[in-house]
Amino acid sequence: MMKKLLLTTALVASFGISSANAASINSLVNGTTSLNDRSAEILINWDGGNDTTLDVGDKLRGMINIDTIDGTGIGTANPANSELTAIFEVVVISATEVIPGLWRFAFGPSADFAAEIANYGFSGNAGAAIAFFEDTTPDFNRDGTLAEGFASTGAGTVTTAAGYDGAGSVDAGVSAFWSFGFDGIDDFWIAETASNDVTAAGGFSFPLAFGNFNLGLSLLDNPTGRDLKDIDCNIPSVVTSVVNACGSGGLFSPSGTSEFDIFDRADFTVNAVPEPASLGLLGLGLMGIGFAARRRTKS
Repeated sequence: MMKKLLLTTALVASFGISSANAASINSLVNGTTSLNDRSAEILINWDGGNDTTLDVGDKLRGMINIDTIDGTGIGTANPANSELTAIFEVVVISATEVIPGLWRFAFGPSADFAAEIANYGFSGNAGAAIAFFEDTTPDFNRDGTLAEGFASTGAGTVTTAAGYDGAGSVDAGVSAFWSFGFDGIDDFWIAETASNDVTAAGGFSFPLAFGNFNLGLSLLDNPTGRDLKDIDCNIPSVVTSVVNACGSGGLFSPSGTSEFDIFDRADFTVNAVPEPASLGLLGLGLMGIGFAARRRTKS
């Protein structure tokens, strides 16, 4: 019995199964992984004005908080695990009223955003749209001011008129994780809404959606070293593409205390390449199993 216990302990250690490893976001992303979020966004007018309609040239800037990774709570949903947050910014490249009560939008990258996240530890940022961070302080908050909200992501500040203010720094305990963006013909970000006026979202509380969005983006930089495989991102009757991250979600009314224009709920899918160290530990674990089996056979 003692030998079996020691063997089990050795195998657990060799596979890296421990409470300490469970706190690492990187350790939770393995193979095909589902990430679920709650996020928020604001409209930034191309001319610095204050109108509330989403027009070509306008930007949507927002923040993301991943609540679960394959069902495991992280961040504010489970402070035992670090927080995985993000900021994003895209530009409206087309806006079409298909029929009354149905608007379709397509988005592209913001050059300002690509330059901004270079200050946060990312490289190769042309076409960047989303920058993810691992934050050891779970404090994400979309229910207050814009400044409070973006500060809770660990990086990035904002004004309603001009967007990013050029500060260019991350908080202590925050590290660059992934950046995603437009890097080929397969990348896309589209949305359909009930109106082109973002204030109309105030009449659509969950589960009644103001609109929906879909995106497929390439991995541009992965400071963690955790690379992603290509995945199929298929939106029936709309687009079929091969990307590194596929996401979809709904657009809803913000809370009454929030300065954000829209709240989002979204799901993302990625397929992470196992870390070389993990593969080595897996091999050691299998060797241990084989060695134990041989000893039992001889005995």
